[in-house]
Amino acid sequence: MKVAVIAEYPTQHLPGFPIREGRLRHHHTWLPQIANGLQSHRDLEVHWIGLHPDLQAPCRIDHLDQSFHYLPTPRHHRISTLFREDRRNILSLLDEIQPDVVHGWGTEDVHGRVAVESGLPALVSMQGIMSYYARHTRVHPRDYLCALLECDLLGRASHISCESRWAMRVLEPLATRATFHHVEYGVDPRFFDIPWKPCRDHKVALFVGTLNSRKGIQDLVRAWSRPELRDVELRVCGGGAGRFLQRLKDQAPGHVRWLGYLDRDATAREMSRAWCLMLPTRGDTSPNVVKEARVIGMPVITTPRGGQSDYIHTGRNGFLVQPGDIDNLVHSAKQIFEDLDRCRELGAWHHEEQRDFFRPERTAKAFAGIYRELVE
Repeated sequence: MKVAVIAEYPTQHLPGFPIREGRLRHHHTWLPQIANGLQSHRDLEVHWIGLHPDLQAPCRIDHLDQSFHYLPTPRHHRISTLFREDRRNILSLLDEIQPDVVHGWGTEDVHGRVAVESGLPALVSMQGIMSYYARHTRVHPRDYLCALLECDLLGRASHISCESRWAMRVLEPLATRATFHHVEYGVDPRFFDIPWKPCRDHKVALFVGTLNSRKGIQDLVRAWSRPELRDVELRVCGGGAGRFLQRLKDQAPGHVRWLGYLDRDATAREMSRAWCLMLPTRGDTSPNVVKEARVIGMPVITTPRGGQSDYIHTGRNGFLVQPGDIDNLVHSAKQIFEDLDRCRELGAWHHEEQRDFFRPERTAKAFAGIYRELVE
């Protein structure tokens, strides 16, 4: 069976890719794990299709017994033309490959749209939910157009996979003709081997994510300005720029440390030393960093607005706090940082079950089953 997967596969994982990446556009950490898992499914001939603005000509790399095709793409004016050039080029490549099923990854760009337009059995996998983000937080003007295009795409999709039950509930009113599949994206294997060693004498809370208003970093700056958390260090890992971030840095007290962008290994080291993860997000389909924290064994303080609410339970392995509720955010943090033994107790709740749930090989197996179902 031939499968075409249209996705922004991270090219730093492809040996011999002709463009050397500087600052990574996005980790998409779950995709290499899925490719590794699909390698064991010998009945599938898998072709990955991606786009790169610095390519001058199409290229193909064979890796993990799969084919990775990358096509040039315009750097500007893509969404204003409704991705016309990309759609034409990808559909032409699909004509050459002749797949039995097409898997489009994400609604933020062209990938899911061209899968539905291919006329072949198609699966659309959600990454972000742009229509939800646009309703619940401030986003870039481009993202409002992405949200409208997403609504159109969801109305036409026949099969949609989501990595959380929360996402399925959000999307069901927008995709009334679709069959939904719940497929949890697994965690990078390196996080399964990280020992969690919080220091009793050094209380550390950790935030990991893009430094924008949707991730809720502004709530943490307000919380850490309160005297109740003066003996807890907040370490902030993530990239960002602009007046929003500079204003937060100017407002933040001295026990907030801004670490900037960190690679995966450095992030893992920070997680191993923190007492808990803080993510007061306004909307997340199912943030990988929360899964990574649970694989390590950390408690998590987050919000109910996202797929993380499927597996973070107040008073058991963390706390769910509404966005902007600073009093409750501070109160929840105090419950963790007052007692390391209590913190460890929260981290241990259903830890082994969640480690098993987030194993990456489960994701590839689930998608392989969906491909066979679509073809049958």
